[in-house]
Amino acid sequence: MLKVLIADDEMIERKYLTTLFRKYPHLFNVVGVAQNGREVLRLAAQLRPDVIIMDINMPFTDGLTCAREIRQLYPDAIILLNTAYAEFEFARRAVEYRLDAYLLKPAREEVILQTIEECLRKKRATAEPRATFAEPFPGRGTDEPVNLVASYIDANANQPLPLEELARIAHFSPSYLSRVFREKKGITISAYITRKRMENAKYLLAHTSMDVQTIAAQCGFNTISHFNRVFKQENGMNPMMFRRQFARQEEPNAEL
Repeated sequence: MLKVLIADDEMIERKYLTTLFRKYPHLFNVVGVAQNGREVLRLAAQLRPDVIIMDINMPFTDGLTCAREIRQLYPDAIILLNTAYAEFEFARRAVEYRLDAYLLKPAREEVILQTIEECLRKKRATAEPRATFAEPFPGRGTDEPVNLVASYIDANANQPLPLEELARIAHFSPSYLSRVFREKKGITISAYITRKRMENAKYLLAHTSMDVQTIAAQCGFNTISHFNRVFKQENGMNPMMFRRQFARQEEPNAEL
């Protein structure tokens, strides 16, 4: 059984999380509930919980600061940041502080359980790399983490997108993310990234006067030769041919 500590300055959220975990008394024991940063630091030291779910914005001491201090003292605890702000910077900072995951309010029950499951799997795999473990919560959904990764790709297609980074955002292992992403989206992650970059490139070619080298860089390609090769493979023509074809289609009376 996992000891759970909940920290949030909103009463409704505290009640929601407490009720959720008490539905599974064979899996979880809510050992403490905190309303601010000072309380969660005190209770964490007193109760030594296995799982801590805390709001990122709390009075006195914010969740990120609390999480960083708790991680230094109790490296084995699973720390989940709970935030109403869907900003991917939180995911980056969570990784920087060696936190385990973050949740976007209002997180559905299946997402919370799935996230804890993945964190447990990672910690156990790290502790015993050769061991295999049963699914703690079988049958939980993966739609939301996969959609989160897809949204992250959409917003950051011009940046490097290593699989390990995407896996951290989803709270999955890289291999597991690759499998469920393809199952849910019907396309591999690399193909999805390429498709998004091509959409961006075609828009810039059609609607701006940027040169091809600038467009290639803006769409996440390190070299223009790589961009040209991928563009032709995906679209059957090179970027300049696409631009000229689009311009002809847009000419007045082009179809007359």
